[in-house]
Amino acid sequence: MSSPDDIFAQMTAQSVAGPPPAPQRRFVGGFPPLTTRVADLPSIEQIDLRMMIEWVIETHKISPFPVIEINCVGHADRDFQRGKAFEQGISETRALSIMTFLRNEIARLGMDIFASITQPTFIPIFARITFSFDGVGSAKHIPAVNEEGRRRNRRVTIEFVRGKSPQPSRFLGGAAAWTRQPAQGCAGRPRARRSGAAGAE
Repeated sequence: MSSPDDIFAQMTAQSVAGPPPAPQRRFVGGFPPLTTRVADLPSIEQIDLRMMIEWVIETHKISPFPVIEINCVGHADRDFQRGKAFEQGISETRALSIMTFLRNEIARLGMDIFASITQPTFIPIFARITFSFDGVGSAKHIPAVNEEGRRRNRRVTIEFVRGKSPQPSRFLGGAAAWTRQPAQGCAGRPRARRSGAAGAE
């Protein structure tokens, strides 16, 4: 597992100059069975998330190509007892949990009170970013023979897309874009799903 310092170094390598880098993907994983909250993740995974948040904020301070999209995709271990619908639901809930945490922490840590008071057209960092989430159930399952392996399947992939910061007129009112990209065969509004009774997932 990469240390937080290694993660930060890798992600900032192309932060300052050149064309926009390709989307960068990280993942956090190790959810215990049937859990979906950020607080349920192992401590090192929570540290990794905070390093990613720090990096996102830094790209808006020093880079001509800040992060403008954050897309979260949740995954689940196979659960033969509850089936595909359960796997899909819990993967979506994990992705929503991570996305909400990233958005809220970027809003909190990226706040510039002085700029918001002195610059009428100032746009908070979180409002320059489009956030989305989705779930794919166990469609990208990693073969596992023990609990350590199964934990790798209970993960969320996070994609960071870099580009030019949006023009102020796009975000009049300061509301952040927030979307859900449904998986194939899924429809409806974002929804939270309870993880249900104890079991194999």
